[in-house]
Amino acid sequence: MTHSQLLEMKDKELEVVQGSVYNLSQLNNFEEMVKEYNATTNKDLTYDDSKPFDMNVYFYAEKCGQILTFYVKDKYNNCYGFGIVRLVFNIHIACIEGAVESIYVTPAARKLGKGKELLDAMFAKAKEFGCKCIELSAPYGSRLERVYMRKFEPKDTTFFHVL
Repeated sequence: MTHSQLLEMKDKELEVVQGSVYNLSQLNNFEEMVKEYNATTNKDLTYDDSKPFDMNVYFYAEKCGQILTFYVKDKYNNCYGFGIVRLVFNIHIACIEGAVESIYVTPAARKLGKGKELLDAMFAKAKEFGCKCIELSAPYGSRLERVYMRKFEPKDTTFFHVL
């Protein structure tokens, strides 16, 4: 991103908002952003390539109080990123634990601190819900994994077996 493009993005007055999955889905370029996001996810864990980001699953999880939704938007309701925290009870440590279920910031909004602001908002709200820790995962070898490795301490290794 050039310096002039960076300045132009700063002028858009991007803000991080806690909202609903429905409000996120109504933002102007949501569908385009989801396509970008899907290109970064682990294809081995995608159950149906025709719709890897099924909004109905998120609507249901939100209705059941299992997820918190955040997004980055400008004053014209253009979306520049989103994050979803899943709340679960961890029986091993006997407390509520948060898990960053999804996080994405568009290339245009990177280097503006919005990814950090998005994570900070997610962490703060999870803490309000009583979470003692947050699990972060990323596709192996991805850009997100490299970001997490710079900012957080690895604690456990998770493996998946696709059925």
